[in-house]
Amino acid sequence: DTSLTYRDRAVDLVSRLTLTEKLGRSNGSATSSTPLSNYATALPSVGVGYYQWWSEALHGVASSPGVDFDAPGFESATSFPQVVATSMSFNRSLFRAIGSAVATEARAFANNGHAGLTFWTPNLNLFRDPRWGRGQETPGEDPYLTSEYVQQLVPGLQRDPELDPDGEFLKVSACCKHYAGYSLEQWEGVSRHQFNAEIGTQDFADTYLPAFEACATPAKAGASSMMCSYNAVNGVPSCANDWLLSDLARGEWGFDGYITSDCGAVEDVWLTHHYTDTPVEAVADVLTAGTDLDCGSVFDEHLGEAFDAGAVTEGMLDSALINLAAVQMRLGMFQPDDAPTPFDGLGAEDVATAEHTQLALEAARQAVTMLKNKDATLPLFGVGNEVVPPRMRLAVVGPNANATVVMQGNYQGVAPFLVSPLEGLRQSGAFAEVGYAKGCDVNSSNASGIAAAAELVEVSDAVVLVVGLDQTVESEGLDRYTLPLPGQQMNLVEAVLERTGGAPVVLVVMAGGAVCLGPYADDDRVGAILFVGYPGQSGGQAIA
Repeated sequence: DTSLTYRDRAVDLVSRLTLTEKLGRSNGSATSSTPLSNYATALPSVGVGYYQWWSEALHGVASSPGVDFDAPGFESATSFPQVVATSMSFNRSLFRAIGSAVATEARAFANNGHAGLTFWTPNLNLFRDPRWGRGQETPGEDPYLTSEYVQQLVPGLQRDPELDPDGEFLKVSACCKHYAGYSLEQWEGVSRHQFNAEIGTQDFADTYLPAFEACATPAKAGASSMMCSYNAVNGVPSCANDWLLSDLARGEWGFDGYITSDCGAVEDVWLTHHYTDTPVEAVADVLTAGTDLDCGSVFDEHLGEAFDAGAVTEGMLDSALINLAAVQMRLGMFQPDDAPTPFDGLGAEDVATAEHTQLALEAARQAVTMLKNKDATLPLFGVGNEVVPPRMRLAVVGPNANATVVMQGNYQGVAPFLVSPLEGLRQSGAFAEVGYAKGCDVNSSNASGIAAAAELVEVSDAVVLVVGLDQTVESEGLDRYTLPLPGQQMNLVEAVLERTGGAPVVLVVMAGGAVCLGPYADDDRVGAILFVGYPGQSGGQAIA
């Protein structure tokens, strides 16, 4: 009945389910997939099919359990710069435009059966330690910038004033993650699965909560989902923390969506945090606290057992199911054929469009941050319409000089194309010759290529040296121990600087986390330094 509110429609749907269906026992076994797991079981009695809640779109539709790139017209999606790079633009309208473009492509994928409609993005944890492997996914270390970012990105993802001016439906569902106090992967034997974040009241209020409050509050960003994190907060695992989930999010902030665990976080409640003695107790505690969905297998394996033991009631099941179904209603997943959503017509022609390609290039350009420009080293070939002297021979050197997939960072999809810095400089047509030498890998002890790089520099009029990091150094599950350039990169830089003969050198740093550049900031042999983050599909063009 589309005349009812979305929540009333969800209540009606859940009221039609049997207890057997709510527990995922419809196949007659004691345990099976439940409707409260990320790969939710079908509910044929009410015409609901299987649904994968877990889709990703951090900076473009991304490879994930709910997304596939296997069909004609859906082999790729626009790959925007990694979030920490985009945030360096400090451009609110850019944040919103990217959200809107990603949502259009995500909805097109979903309409054609290649994605869900629930995307677990953005990551709002603070980049408090530059060595954190997932800091690249965030807008940075500042609570204000992160709050401003989310108040533009989430409405861009969820709303489309052009196609749906009344705001009747969600275009896709966005998720505030990882709530809260998460900013560590693995450190000195302590992992994110057992870490206990001890956070004082003032630190919470000033630093760790503002972005989540902005994300979850309906009158602000109004995200329709939240994700509780692996870590504990002041001794209580986030997914079992009723103060975080019920008192703050649903209570003070008025959050009205569903809450999912991070993937495996329910298991962590008893297995690594030892907050409960059994998985049955963990199931009861997370449902009581306000977690609605288990991204994992604990609910599948122990929900029925918890109910039989009296630790979980049917009312608790109903509450979680209603929260989930209400978001699906807002997405238009249960609309009758004669009342489609305004997004149903989006298809392959709306993916990786010329407009989105231009937006990705503009985002990469705005992400480029100049840290040094001694004596106007840049631009290398003059200003305005000045013609480049034909004699200018450019050496492009470094482990990330010809990087492609590296430019996407993590949580990436399949890009329609990837223009490396080397290719971008060649395509620019601004140089008579563009030579290339890798020199070394990002993180390797092999220095055998450095000599060839130094020889190339000797016969060049200018040098672009592209160094930095990649996912072998910083990524989910992997933190750095130090900030200097890893492997042989510092030796490569020194070898290049010794052989330039005074030719201008531009140091380009491609990375998610900060890199110590102190030695080069004061070195007169380095004319300019650019930090470009992971700039996405058009990174090379933006750098050029």
